Amino acid sequence: MAYETPHIRVSSLYRGPRTTGTISAPSVPRNPTNIPPPKPKVRAVLYNYVPDHFDEIELRVGDQVQLLIEYNDFLDGWSFGTNLSTGRKGVFPLDCLIDVTRNS
Repeated sequence: MAYETPHIRVSSLYRGPRTTGTISAPSVPRNPTNIPPPKPKVRAVLYNYVPDHFDEIELRVGDQVQLLIEYNDFLDGWSFGTNLSTGRKGVFPLDCLIDVTRNS
């Protein structure tokens, strides 16, 4: 008499039907609350700024700057963004900027 080993699926406790092909995760909406993402803040340069360190960018009066990160947690008055006039990204002091998106 030959001894047969039982066929047990060790990898899962699920005993449902076997599937073929790929199994995909359920679709999850990227923005489940349908709240539009905030618009990037754009500021105008009011005072020139000459960088002191490699990660800083130059600002000239009249340039437009897009704020990507405001360091509110540190309260140090600096931000990270893009000078839209030159295309360069880096950090800069917020003191040199004025809000151009205010409603008058």
